[in-house]
This record gives sequence, C-alpha cells and structure tokens, in this order.
Amino acid sequence: MADQSAMKKWILTHVTRAWTALFTLAGLGVAFVYKPEFLTLYLRTTMTAIETGTAALPYPWGDRLEVVLRGIGGSIWMQFAFAIIVVRMIVWLIARFFGYFWRRRRRDPVSMADRPANSFVRSFHPTPA
Repeated sequence: MADQSAMKKWILTHVTRAWTALFTLAGLGVAFVYKPEFLTLYLRTTMTAIETGTAALPYPWGDRLEVVLRGIGGSIWMQFAFAIIVVRMIVWLIARFFGYFWRRRRRDPVSMADRPANSFVRSFHPTPA
C-alpha cells in the first residue's frame, strides 16, 4: 500500500467512506424494522452522554452547550453521523486486531514451522542437497 498513487489513495478513502455509510444506514434500517428497541436505546444513550458531558462543565457553559448539542444531536443527521463514526471505530478495531495477529504470526518462528517449505523457514533450515 505504500507505493499507491495519490489518486488510488483518494479513491480507496472515498470507497471506504461510502461503504461504511451505506452499511450503517442499512443497519439502522434493519434495526428500525426488526429491533426498534435498539434505536430507542441508541437515542437514549446519546442523550445521556450529552447530559453527562455537559454536566461536567461550569454553570453557564454546561447549560448552553447542552441546549446546542440537544438541538443538533437530536436531529436525524447528527444521529446518522455519530452511528457512522461508531461503525468505523468498530471496523477499525477489528482490522487492527486481525492485523496484529497476522503480523505476529508472520514474525513468530514457532508458527512459521507450519508454513510450506518454500517460505521464510527454508532459509534457516536448508534441506540437504
């Protein structure tokens, strides 16, 4: 991936943004039809987070920010945007988890013994000619 052109990186970035947005909207649609209680929980959790976060601020600023965030946060677009961010964070964590174990397996000499003979292990254990 290091040798990609700027255009390929730009395309990959926007394809990733598009599929996470579509995946999130599809998930919200499925939740609306089959499990509306998940959406209720999501909205209540979002509003509780706004209340808790603004309660930590000093008097005039906490109340003012709560009004603004409830006004903006209550809109459907902010809820969609926050849901997309949550989905992207979950996908990122999963990718990092698999990437970590993939790289670890590639570096671990014990797990390399399971690889085919023409791999990295062969250079350390040459077969007799």
